[in-house]
Amino acid sequence: HIAAGFVWPERFQDWILFLIAALTLILGIISLLLPSLALKILRLKPKDEVKNARSESRNLLAGFNIALGGSYLIFPQAFVFLGLILSFAWILTGLGRIVSIVFDRGLTVYNVAGVAFELALGILAFAVIFGII
Repeated sequence: HIAAGFVWPERFQDWILFLIAALTLILGIISLLLPSLALKILRLKPKDEVKNARSESRNLLAGFNIALGGSYLIFPQAFVFLGLILSFAWILTGLGRIVSIVFDRGLTVYNVAGVAFELALGILAFAVIFGII
């Protein structure tokens, strides 16, 4: 039985996962409430005639990130399971950006920094789960 409820982290390792989850949640909330800002942060500019561009920010970006980050913050007892989900989500986000760099010729400073940031969060969460940190 897993009880829901917010719990402040106690150990340094718990704080790492907590901060990654909180960042994920914050990115989701920005995508939900300020979709134009979220798209600007991602360096995306929807065409004016595409009415659902902001909708995609609100549903795909916001929904996924709020669920992912929020679930860890609300159910910290499922530490390993939710920590692994956080880890894999960020690692696969970075790998998706790498695929884009290779196949879409998207080698830019922004994309390289994005890969570094996303992989760092994923690997950091992974290291905490497996006791490396």
